[in-house]
Amino acid sequence: MAKSLWDCYINLFFDTDNKVVIAAWVATMAILSFILTFVLKPLFSYIKRKTAEIRVEMGMSHQIVTSVLGVETDAPLLTCTITNHSGKTVYINNPTIKLSQAINGDNKFVVPSQKNVYPMKLESGQQITVDYNTISLYNQLLRHFFDNSQIRRIITTTTGKKYSSNKFSKQYIIGHINVAHEINNKL
Repeated sequence: MAKSLWDCYINLFFDTDNKVVIAAWVATMAILSFILTFVLKPLFSYIKRKTAEIRVEMGMSHQIVTSVLGVETDAPLLTCTITNHSGKTVYINNPTIKLSQAINGDNKFVVPSQKNVYPMKLESGQQITVDYNTISLYNQLLRHFFDNSQIRRIITTTTGKKYSSNKFSKQYIIGHINVAHEINNKL
């Protein structure tokens, strides 16, 4: 059966009607483009991120605050974990926020660090975590986004190598902000 389908497909390229031949080529190119764009490119990006010398992972952390007034949750943090998997010491620059959508013509932003000094020395096997307040991030950047826009972290070394994190959508981050508000309303 598979052979007969393959033979039928191949015969389309040798049809006497030029419209059928053109349609066969267009369909073939569309399928190849789909495979490259939606299968191979994301797979290559995932493998590259997992085998990189410097691994950059974004995550969300919820804060629970206990005070004299009781227990409540604070704004969730967008956490960026940077791990050196190389066998040598590297120096990293301040992490950059890269947006899928430009704001005022730019899609890369650096958030000034209050506690870290960059370039930062990262020993082999060392892991650091950089946290960002999601409310501040929303007020400064995310509110200008479309709902399907995405955010990722970019880490560069002083030698110019670039490493990317996983992506989060605006809706994902807002969902975590809303969870903190709902918990506070229930407490």
